[in-house]
Amino acid sequence: DVAHGILNKAYRKVLDQLSARKYLQSLVAKGVG
Repeated sequence: DVAHGILNKAYRKVLDQLSARKYLQSLVAKGVG
């Protein structure tokens, strides 16, 4: 299913951005603390 594949890619991209943001926030928190 093409639509399902596109949705899956978009979902993966969002998850990657969220995890990257959390990772950056943890790095910043460690630097500040």
